[in-house]
Amino acid sequence: MKGIVLDIEEGKAAILTEDGEVRGIEDRQYRIGEEVVLPESPRIRAGLLRWGAGIAAAFVLFTAGAFAYTTPNAYISVDVNPSVEIAINVFDRVIDVEAVNDDGGELISSLPLKHMNIEKAMELLTDKLIEGNYISNDENGGVIIATSGENPKKAEKLAIKLEEKVRKCIDEEGKTAVVESEAVGLERVKEAEQLGVTPGKLNLVEKLVKSSPVPEEIVIEEWLDKPVKEINKLIKENKKALKEQEKADREKDKHKDKENGKSSLKENESGKGNGEKDKKKND
Repeated sequence: MKGIVLDIEEGKAAILTEDGEVRGIEDRQYRIGEEVVLPESPRIRAGLLRWGAGIAAAFVLFTAGAFAYTTPNAYISVDVNPSVEIAINVFDRVIDVEAVNDDGGELISSLPLKHMNIEKAMELLTDKLIEGNYISNDENGGVIIATSGENPKKAEKLAIKLEEKVRKCIDEEGKTAVVESEAVGLERVKEAEQLGVTPGKLNLVEKLVKSSPVPEEIVIEEWLDKPVKEINKLIKENKKALKEQEKADREKDKHKDKENGKSSLKENESGKGNGEKDKKKND
């Protein structure tokens, strides 16, 4: 279980746990505000008033705990066709969920995701996507997950963890979909917000542009509104066309080299014949 250090006094640290309880544990040179992992074995429980500061101390601890719980620590965006964004706190609890498009609004309207652990929330979200047939057995179907936060390493770990969770949910339901995840910087998040999309969708469309033989013909604004499976389909088509073109170019180069070889052979044979003629003439 995770917790956050609220106060330290006389070798003891007051920890606010993710289930809202305040515990007292031995101070291991913690810092106030630091996130810690509590062992499963029972620890001495410390009441709020046991810290010797009375009601004032209780109020401080409660306020600090409430601040820690309600402050966003990381953000997750999920795109299929519905697009949603989720904010979680230091305890990996969902504290806010927003729809980025109309389908996203319908998707989360009946899901009680707030205060839920993010992994459980992603499980419910994935089940709902499958139920709505947004995730089926379409070979172009996909789920794009993007994570961001002040701590890049934590965002990367979160992306990997959530990708594994979504893959497992899809496999258990016997469905097929490409699941991709990546950690993005906060600047990328702001850039996507200005366009009214998620950073994951923006990155996917940029991949589409790079895959196109004529990138200038891709209207980014139009593709930002399209489902992930349509974008994936065109990316696959572009990659296939590129491979076929590369193969054709290699065959063309082989044919050219072959023709050049024949030409060189004829020139050599012609030169040899002329040399023999000149020799006979001189004789």
